[in-house]
Amino acid sequence: MDKYQNLNPDLEYFVYTHRDTSWGLNDLLRVHALTFILEGSVDYEIEGKKYTFKKNDVIYSPPNTFRKAKTKSMKVVAFDFSIPGVDNLGLPIGLPVGDMSKYLPYFQSINIEWLKKGLEYRLKCKGYLILILHMLFTEIDEQPRNNMVEEMKSYIVENYEEKISVSEIAELMGVSTVYCGAIFKKFEGCTINFYINQIRINQAINYMTTTGMNNSEVAYRVGFSDVYYFSRMFKKLKGVSPSDFRKTFVKRYEI
Repeated sequence: MDKYQNLNPDLEYFVYTHRDTSWGLNDLLRVHALTFILEGSVDYEIEGKKYTFKKNDVIYSPPNTFRKAKTKSMKVVAFDFSIPGVDNLGLPIGLPVGDMSKYLPYFQSINIEWLKKGLEYRLKCKGYLILILHMLFTEIDEQPRNNMVEEMKSYIVENYEEKISVSEIAELMGVSTVYCGAIFKKFEGCTINFYINQIRINQAINYMTTTGMNNSEVAYRVGFSDVYYFSRMFKKLKGVSPSDFRKTFVKRYEI
């Protein structure tokens, strides 16, 4: 929690509305996004994995996330916001909230300010958003967590540029490879290798959108020894090849 005490979010998009079958998502997110499901349900595909979220779920997507979504009907509150220097808030993709009603006064206040666009409305909205983020972090702290899994995640994030194996991580944790993989999947919902590749590909996007490195240089920089495997994994997780990604998306990030 301490590392988030100086968060300075800038709210770029807000909506408090109903959605039906005419609505859908298919995009590369360039900022952080939070979606609160107040009623109904929605089917999402995030980074190639499929989810169904329902009433009282909160959906979090960090920057550089590919999303697809559709619904039959839902009532939703959605935020898109940027935070300088923060690539991921550490929130889970889906977070069930026990009491959504405690968020409603903040949603309503932001909705009034956002639509009215009166004096200093962005500052007011930012204040409400910070309170909402604080409440979500509190929700996370109250969720059951596993210290070993958190150590594994930290190790991966700190060493993704190097060759990392499940057996190596298991040895560091002092457990068997089977247990290591099982406990990670139980709490994270994915395999260790999927998590490693997800971190690497997301970092690859950062390099591709902010540096002049070519695909081979990017692949080696984020820990892939084989550029062809990098390309296959990129397409598997993002739905497009690295070259097509550059043609379609990189210009959007040019300053």
